[in-house]
Amino acid sequence: MNNLVSLPIRLPALGAALLLFAPANLSAQSRAWQAGDSAWETGANWTNGGTVPSGSDQVTVGNGGTARISSVVSSVNRIYIGGATASHLVIGTGGHLSVTGTNLIRISQNNNTKGSITMDGGTLQGVDRALYLGVGDSTQAVLTLKNGGSVTAVGNVLMGTNDNVGVTATLNIGGESNTAAAAGWLGANNVIGGISAGAAHLNTVRFNHTSTRYAFNKSAVSSTAVLLTKKLGVELLSGVTLLSGSNDYTEGTKVSGNAVLLANSSVVSNLHSSTGTGAVTVDTDATLGGTGTVLGTTTISGTLKPGDYDYGAAVDSYGVLRFGGNVTLEETSHTVFTLNGAVRGVSYSAFDVAGTLSLGGTLEVLLGDDFLLNEGESTPFQLFTGVATGSFDSMLLPTLWNGFDLVWDTSNFATSGLLSVEAIPEPGAAVFLLLGAGALVLRRRK
Repeated sequence: MNNLVSLPIRLPALGAALLLFAPANLSAQSRAWQAGDSAWETGANWTNGGTVPSGSDQVTVGNGGTARISSVVSSVNRIYIGGATASHLVIGTGGHLSVTGTNLIRISQNNNTKGSITMDGGTLQGVDRALYLGVGDSTQAVLTLKNGGSVTAVGNVLMGTNDNVGVTATLNIGGESNTAAAAGWLGANNVIGGISAGAAHLNTVRFNHTSTRYAFNKSAVSSTAVLLTKKLGVELLSGVTLLSGSNDYTEGTKVSGNAVLLANSSVVSNLHSSTGTGAVTVDTDATLGGTGTVLGTTTISGTLKPGDYDYGAAVDSYGVLRFGGNVTLEETSHTVFTLNGAVRGVSYSAFDVAGTLSLGGTLEVLLGDDFLLNEGESTPFQLFTGVATGSFDSMLLPTLWNGFDLVWDTSNFATSGLLSVEAIPEPGAAVFLLLGAGALVLRRRK
């Protein structure tokens, strides 16, 4: 599988000239992992010479076992991970590997293989080459980026993109399975899911991290937006994740656990959005917020909190969250608005629905520290727009503010999303003011 050139070699004994293939680079070797003490840096763990792979070597970690890199390995030409028994490459803190061959970082290359790469604090550099997850039929491929580990300069991450069936490809940001961990980073152009219409793929990008503000589309190791595209789905299990790219992935988004998704893409299109084009579901304990676009049909059983505040932004951002399809607020849902002024999208957040909005659950209105309201002034807030049906099961509206009673007008809210409030002096405060005025008059008469 090395780089080959065709060289004529004449074999007189056969009485004919045959064309055979000879390696152009005789120093390149195929090196296979044979377990041992699990340390990549131990030469005896490798076939074909018993030395650590380097330079133009083609490396295979297969047939079970885990190869661990804990120091700087200069480079190899290409690397394949995966065998009939699950095989793994783990690059820990202080570990670094550079792969120089074109399109030759591949997890689960052959049919019926299983493989994974875990970046557990270390770095893998692809020198602008693609990284493949799941190439053969019935393969399982996993790439995990956690504890600051990173994969950089790989061009695209390709998940089950060939005409193969039964591919399960997973990109984990943070921990594997249900165990959260500190996030790692991806420096790539796109994450591309299987594009063959007839191929059966299960391609998942899973966010299961501990960050209070993790921006996937603008990574710490790349100034280029990492876009999610084609046939893949997104799952969020833990942490606060920002999706802000012009994504067009098709297999939907699921927010569960205690995860928060901030949909911050500024793209307004029927082809792209923060959450691609598929359906979005938000489970009971999860939250959806942001100031961007959500294109697909959305069902919320947890919290809807439009805007980007309370999540570690340098500046709290109020804005309008836009939905391109139908939105259903289930009876367990909790819709929260914070009012910090009277300007929509600037000092309070709202949402717009292009399809039908089915109301339900609890509505809660909070007042921010900068909220100002004049006595007797009726201030309107357009909290949502769209064709609304149903009503909220309960409404939690503040009744007092800065010595004033708040009187809310909800008569148009269920149909148009318009909520108004007026401030009048509390009875106790009014009596106090009258007594004070009377005392002032008596004093003047004296």
